[in-house]
Amino acid sequence: MKIAIIDPQEVTREGLIKVLNESYLIDRCDTFHSPEAFQSRSHSEPIDLLITEICMPTPLDGLAFLDGLEANRDTQISHKVVFSYCEDRLFEQQVKDRSIQGYLCKQMTKETIIEGLDSIMSGDEYFPNKSCSSRSAGTSSFPLTDREKDVFTMLVKGYAYKEISSLYQMSVHTVETHRQNISKKLGKSSRHEWFELAKQFKLI
Repeated sequence: MKIAIIDPQEVTREGLIKVLNESYLIDRCDTFHSPEAFQSRSHSEPIDLLITEICMPTPLDGLAFLDGLEANRDTQISHKVVFSYCEDRLFEQQVKDRSIQGYLCKQMTKETIIEGLDSIMSGDEYFPNKSCSSRSAGTSSFPLTDREKDVFTMLVKGYAYKEISSLYQMSVHTVETHRQNISKKLGKSSRHEWFELAKQFKLI
């Protein structure tokens, strides 16, 4: 996995790298103190995950930087995430309007940050303010995200981690993370119990 981090604070960049290294297999992680520094570097290889602050004391406004990312097709970025001190709902909505997949707050626990990144990396959105999220979690009493439902259903059907990884274009590590999160949310871990729940909610 190739990651790029943009944040004016060195302590934040180093702390985030430590958290990410504990949870993901990272091939390369580049850090930048400003959007300008990121833009000045040639990015010939695709970036799997870009994490950026938007409240920065630089000439380039954070939201304008996000607009530029959307317009620039030269740099391929699979997942874009804002990591900010600002917990304002309006900021979250403005970020979401720019096709960014997630908004994480620096006040969050390490576990919550990783949960959010796992969700984003598997194709879902993650926004703390539920009114900003397009996920329809409230329409069903089944307490899983759409991607977790996919993984849950495939596991119940007997698919191997490698097969699920290939089908949904995620790492085997992410599949395992989903399985652990599913077990926590459901309070059940045996395949028999999962099978009964899948039938109950008409997932199989």
